[in-house]
Amino acid sequence: MADMLRRYFTVVSRIIISNEGIVEKFVGDAVMSFFNAPMPLERHEAAAVLTAMQIRRAIHEMNLPGLEVGIGVNSGNARVGKLGPEPGMEFGIVGDCVNVAARLQSQAKAGEIVLSHVM
Repeated sequence: MADMLRRYFTVVSRIIISNEGIVEKFVGDAVMSFFNAPMPLERHEAAAVLTAMQIRRAIHEMNLPGLEVGIGVNSGNARVGKLGPEPGMEFGIVGDCVNVAARLQSQAKAGEIVLSHVM
């Protein structure tokens, strides 16, 4: 399982980074990423959707039994930067749009990409 997750995280992270996204964190078997910060990205919504499609294709091609991925994509305003108490502040992203993206992902079935209406 650990080897499968390591391969999955590596593939997904490379796709996100290749589309000018930021890998924010790993939560269990989920990967949280964002676009358009800290540097503006003109077509960040399109980059996010393209990334989701590339991830879905890559996961299918990996053909790993038991690896089922659903993806949620949302766009909106968020707070990006160092968060938390000092010492120990960590780079992160928070806001309603982040929460909505997580909810969309939780509704996505294996192989699905669920987009918000603001996309």
